[in-house]
Amino acid sequence: MQGKRIDKILVIIVARIGDTLLATPVIRAFRDNYPNARITVLAHPKRLEVLQHLPEIDVLQSITKHSAWLRGRLPQKKYDLCLLYSRDKALLNYALRVSRTVRMFGATSAIVSVVLQIVSPPTEPVHAVDERLMLLPEGLKVSNYRLGYHVTQQEKDWASDWIQHQLEGKPRILVGIQAMSFPTKSYRDWPAEHFATLMNHLAEHFEGIRFILLGDKACREKLSGLLDRPDTCNSCGQLSLRQSAALMNALDLYIGVDTGPTHIAGALEVPMVAIYHCQHPGALLKPLSRDHLQIIEHSRHVDDCQRSSPLSQVPVEEVYQACLTLLENTQPMEATRR
Repeated sequence: MQGKRIDKILVIIVARIGDTLLATPVIRAFRDNYPNARITVLAHPKRLEVLQHLPEIDVLQSITKHSAWLRGRLPQKKYDLCLLYSRDKALLNYALRVSRTVRMFGATSAIVSVVLQIVSPPTEPVHAVDERLMLLPEGLKVSNYRLGYHVTQQEKDWASDWIQHQLEGKPRILVGIQAMSFPTKSYRDWPAEHFATLMNHLAEHFEGIRFILLGDKACREKLSGLLDRPDTCNSCGQLSLRQSAALMNALDLYIGVDTGPTHIAGALEVPMVAIYHCQHPGALLKPLSRDHLQIIEHSRHVDDCQRSSPLSQVPVEEVYQACLTLLENTQPMEATRR
């Protein structure tokens, strides 16, 4: 791409919440290197929310593999460069119709044509952000690996009002619990009874601590044993994605398993403890370029790991100590576990 003028850039990322967020450092790198370019992002209709209000994006629209074949039929090229994070044929054909150059991951590392450039995926494990950055043209500088998510002032005000109403005032310490991943990857869930024990330890150590259960409707059934706690408020299945993110932004501590909301927390400033299964190590998925972070890895090495390897092997004490590290500046009760 050296020597070619880049005025209009397209990024296509049709993926889940976490994978969509993992591409945001790519978009930021484009803005840093081409400050005057017009950047368009096409994402799955159900994932547009996570990209809203990002200052790096000029145009944000939805696309699916089913709608792609109808689009871009006019003869002129709308974009100078497109990064395609998909191998779907319909999306590729659309990208080739609208962009002078398309870069995507493929089986060979070669320029197939001036239009289509194939980039080989990494042969060794690399962090998920670094992998997505590999699609950038050579020579572009990357200075910030932080995931991107923007909470508006209106959303911050809403979260403050919600907390005041639901908890009858702002608690001294507010902790959010994301205990579940999505159903097809439930092996990444830490047991509800472990969370219950952890919450007991924290309640014994810190006066005035309150907990909010985060997640969708399914978490209400799995976490039913926690719903009757007087120090716990349930938001499962009651909030939109952006409302949940605004609420997370107001927490004193976020504790979560490896799932989409944990990626959102990684883009925010909230102190966080993230628990990872050995099939998806935190070393390859953890938030980058951010402070106040504690990563809990499964005790099984990735080479000795199956989906059946229970995340219950992560001890409560290890997660508890990580929480204490992040809350160490908070004055504990006089009578504590220590």
